[in-house]
Amino acid sequence: MLVDTGAAVTLAAEEVMKGSKVLRRVPKPSIRLEAASGAELVVTNAYVMEIVLGGTVRVQHTVLWVKGLSHQFLLGWDFMRSHGCTPDPVANCLRMRQSSIPFTKPIAVAPVGTKSANGRSQILAAMEQMLPKEQEAGGKYRPTLSAILEQFSDVLATSDEDLGRTSVIRHAIHTGDAKPVRCSPRRIAYHQRAQVETLLNEMIHRDVIEPSSSPWASPIVLVRKKDGSCRFCVDYRQLNNLTRKDAHPLPRIDDTLDALAGAQWFSTLDLASGYWQVEVEPQDREKTAFTTPLGLY
Repeated sequence: MLVDTGAAVTLAAEEVMKGSKVLRRVPKPSIRLEAASGAELVVTNAYVMEIVLGGTVRVQHTVLWVKGLSHQFLLGWDFMRSHGCTPDPVANCLRMRQSSIPFTKPIAVAPVGTKSANGRSQILAAMEQMLPKEQEAGGKYRPTLSAILEQFSDVLATSDEDLGRTSVIRHAIHTGDAKPVRCSPRRIAYHQRAQVETLLNEMIHRDVIEPSSSPWASPIVLVRKKDGSCRFCVDYRQLNNLTRKDAHPLPRIDDTLDALAGAQWFSTLDLASGYWQVEVEPQDREKTAFTTPLGLY
């Protein structure tokens, strides 16, 4: 059972609740529910049920049964308000009337400013998936791991669609007084057009691209990956020919290896679509325009 003050209503997973004892059926509310990931939750039934907390406290409350819930049972804000519950993260318990019901897992509280979906912290939802199971982490390490994830929540991707953006630098494209280069679109096989449309919609949804009316235009290229899917690429060779080159040297590999001398711990960090995490200078964005059968972006 999960206590979630960011959830407006109390929910139960239909797959788990089938066969459970209910007091009475009530009309389903006409509401639209979304999970922390943004996926829609389908309400199948609504029942008044007896909820047992801590093995001793028994209360009656309306519970919505939904499909695809990530937890078996979720106590929402409506339950807290109706029964006078207050989560106490310091004492690690749920205070209810004259009772204190201990939590079996530590509470993680997202910092102010964390982006949320319909009031529920996406960071909290992702943290539960990132943490190893009790038996894998030995139990005692979970609070420490949870604190680390919370501390660095601003650099963690909560889903495949969650992109970070560095504020340290922006990419500039220096072309001087060169006139815009406009390339004709390359022919895309008819059976690949649906893939192009899908990839474009995904990038628009992730706020990576937008429709453009730029005088610049470079053609797109679809590159087949090992798994059979397509990688969306842009042929910027004509633009590169006009770009002032940066002579800043890359670090030497041998110097980098020497700098690791004496180190005992090594980590590998992977950026989610790292090539999208460096923004382009606003005045240079029109130079990155590319042409497709569906328009200019």
